[in-house]
Amino acid sequence: MSITIGIPSYNEGKNLINLLNQIKDEYRKYKTTIKEIIIVDDSDNYTKTLIEKHLKTTVYPYPIIYIHNKERKGVANAWNKIFREARGEIIILLDADIKLGEKTIKTIAQELYQNNRLGIIGCRTEPLIDKSIAAKATYVVAQWLHLVRKKHPRSQFTIMGRTLGIKTKIAKKIMIPTNLISPDLYLQCIVSKQGYQIEYLDKVKIYFTPPTTIRDFASQILRGYLGHKQLDILIKKSIHDRLELIQQTRLFIEQLLNSRNLNLIISTITSYLATLIYIPIIWRGAATHLWETAKTTKNIIINK
Repeated sequence: MSITIGIPSYNEGKNLINLLNQIKDEYRKYKTTIKEIIIVDDSDNYTKTLIEKHLKTTVYPYPIIYIHNKERKGVANAWNKIFREARGEIIILLDADIKLGEKTIKTIAQELYQNNRLGIIGCRTEPLIDKSIAAKATYVVAQWLHLVRKKHPRSQFTIMGRTLGIKTKIAKKIMIPTNLISPDLYLQCIVSKQGYQIEYLDKVKIYFTPPTTIRDFASQILRGYLGHKQLDILIKKSIHDRLELIQQTRLFIEQLLNSRNLNLIISTITSYLATLIYIPIIWRGAATHLWETAKTTKNIIINK
């Protein structure tokens, strides 16, 4: 079993180095069979200089292929490039701004390798603790997503782009339209249409920095909504356990009330009401595959 790790990046030099070190730590601790790491970088800041210097001065036990685009092309373009270049049997796609959980890469790869019918895997995502209103609302959203995936493991919310695994033989037959806001959902739909199983791996946790401003929270919520609307017809044709809006809302209210935490409830309601106010301001930046970056989510993650 060999693994290609693919990482899209946009102005995340320090996060990239941090993630590369996390991957190397797992490789050494668990003897993970990494064939290569492919980075597709759209950065227009110092990232290119930083990464090239890092790769010249740091030894890794596997090749790292760094591809830099002179202009921003988006996540779908990066994933397509990774799919074409990959030589491993399993591809694991990672966002640059995450903290890997225990044995993340090896566990995903083993699940895919050992099940011939399994095509793509999504993982549990957990925000790091933060006291801001937006971060508390993000925590509620993350717990809602976990509830949805446990109760409806084949819904349109199973695969999320922060970390996912896909068999290379499947990925190489897919070309993602580069204008998509949610290429992860597109992958789930196409893999499902091809007759392969999809899976939510609850035991694999990925940690991320939550947005700490209402604007960044609103941007992420709106982007998720628009990404699903963009693929509405494909979802209806390929996702058999599709959740309608009323079901989504019912589960969200259930999760919110089950928290039994007045602070979380107030923070969540406040954040969503503020999102309605922000929509006209952030629409242009969210309604595109080259979305406005949620800057407060890009702080480097070192500890859980």
